[in-house]
Amino acid sequence: MAKENRRRKKQKFGKTNPMAH
Repeated sequence: MAKENRRRKKQKFGKTNPMAH
């Protein structure tokens, strides 16, 4: 998910763990 990580950083990872990846 390295591709969607930088794209939906605040949509998906912003709620769960923003500094997880």
